[in-house]
Amino acid sequence: MPARADMLTGTFSYTHMGWEPLPRHLTTLPVELSKAGYHTMGVVDTPFFVRNGFGYDRGFDDFIWVRGQGDDTRPHERADARSTWRSEEDRMVARTVTQAERWLERHHDEQFFLYVDTWDPHEPWDAPEYYTKKYREGYDGEQIYPAYGNWKKAGLERDDVDLVGLGGVPTTMTGDSFGGVLDGSRDEHRPLVVSSWPLYLAKGEIITAVDSKARRIDDYMPLTVTTPERSLILGGPDEEPELYDLARDPDERDNTWTTSGEGTLLAEQALSFLEGVRTPEEYLAPRYEAVEKWRSVSKSA
Repeated sequence: MPARADMLTGTFSYTHMGWEPLPRHLTTLPVELSKAGYHTMGVVDTPFFVRNGFGYDRGFDDFIWVRGQGDDTRPHERADARSTWRSEEDRMVARTVTQAERWLERHHDEQFFLYVDTWDPHEPWDAPEYYTKKYREGYDGEQIYPAYGNWKKAGLERDDVDLVGLGGVPTTMTGDSFGGVLDGSRDEHRPLVVSSWPLYLAKGEIITAVDSKARRIDDYMPLTVTTPERSLILGGPDEEPELYDLARDPDERDNTWTTSGEGTLLAEQALSFLEGVRTPEEYLAPRYEAVEKWRSVSKSA
């Protein structure tokens, strides 16, 4: 859902929110397009758009939620809905896209914005029988619901785990238009890309996400900084950063943080970028501390 917040609000959600309702103060793309005269339509089967007041349907002129995905905390609801399936057209993606196609046939000659969202592929990854038989001979149809965390503690065997593995604008927006790259007036969209779990996932924090189970974060979730030539992984103060030369080491096996002076500069550029998109200071402080702590290691090497 944080990724959907990115798309619908033009913000970098990991800098200020996680798996949670869409903040009311954020302007959404369908709101702005509707104001501009577009007919905005959402067709989704993802339950969290509207479940528990998440409000990700905000601003659409019309909205269809294709029911049947159930809720990750109640997998038996999914099983009940899916017991009626008889052919591939009964499955969620097919039903969702069919609804979108029907709407498009009625409104294709209008000025419109159509947003289509499907939750699959997603657990329980209950592929049609002819697929599972093709790739897993002797499969008896048992559905393994994934264990988020330690699969051994969840009572799963290695064979079970292998089975699962078979699956511009209002001021609140911090996105940058890609138009310049498309029309040739710019050579690149950004000099670097920062990807991350929500930055509030700090050491010691208690979180609940997707399956509503409480978990304590053991350490700072790392963020990744990527350029065409380099990849940097930056965690908390206790973890040495990792810097990889993508041209020479595309598999990222040789950490050059201590032998190259580029890592510190790249980290500072990334953190400066995050400051520029209004990331709360308390989320950045551990990252700056990590850079400062490990800067001396890089220099001494």
